[in-house]
Amino acid sequence: MDERITKTNKSIKDAFLHLREQFPLHKIKVRELCRIAQINKTTFYRRYDDIYALAEEVEEDMINKFVSDLNKGKSLYEDPGDFFLALDKTMNSANEKVKCILFSDKVETMWDKLEVSLKEQYLAGKSSLKEYVALTFAIGGVSNVCLGFYRDGTEINVYEIYAMLAELVNKSLNANT
Repeated sequence: MDERITKTNKSIKDAFLHLREQFPLHKIKVRELCRIAQINKTTFYRRYDDIYALAEEVEEDMINKFVSDLNKGKSLYEDPGDFFLALDKTMNSANEKVKCILFSDKVETMWDKLEVSLKEQYLAGKSSLKEYVALTFAIGGVSNVCLGFYRDGTEINVYEIYAMLAELVNKSLNANT
């Protein structure tokens, strides 16, 4: 891809994340985004139908990066503890601009998309109900527990929570059917 196009796309996404830190999605104006990204509105609309299309692409980019980063560790089935540590590392490596989307008013949608993506990856070619339930349980457990603590403003020991979730997933995977 042409370096100028890459630079423009990065500028647009950086401006979006900057604005997203400060405002809910519905309050972000294309005019302000273009001013920050130093582009004109025609350039923006050549790439996106509206601000929601840009938000969708940014979310997809994040999900793809998270899934790619999680692929570097052991799978949920091989070692749930390692999987949760990889998830924690991935979440902690996300900068504050990315976290503003993960923990935003659209958070359920973002986690739903992440769940679908992880299921596509981990369940490809597998038809085990046990694996499906374990993965759904693991993703739901992580998102609900961590988001619950985040929303309450409670400090948590993520390693303790991940250890508990890993133990629960291990038990569910190894239980007699």
